[in-house]
Amino acid sequence: MVDPPRTHQPPRAIAELPVETLLTRSDELARRWAIALILARPADEIGEVPLEDLARQAPALCAQAVRALQSDAELERLSGRSARGARADSAAARELPAICGARDAAAL
Repeated sequence: MVDPPRTHQPPRAIAELPVETLLTRSDELARRWAIALILARPADEIGEVPLEDLARQAPALCAQAVRALQSDAELERLSGRSARGARADSAAARELPAICGARDAAAL
């Protein structure tokens, strides 16, 4: 028996998820993200991690990602799905390759 094809459902927020503590720690989340990016690279590629960009953009992006766990509107803003009148390519998630120093999708 063949299973029917599944339709892709966009992720949904979980309204009752307690995210306040994570929101107050967005700087720490950004630091841990930077550390994870450094640890994931071979030693000769560590210099490719754009630490200045991370320091400037990652705390706000982490906070936005945490808010997106709880709010469909924030999730749409993060992903660019709600970009009525705004440019969809300005979504924060589209900044990830540059922030992470990724050259391509596989590196991201």
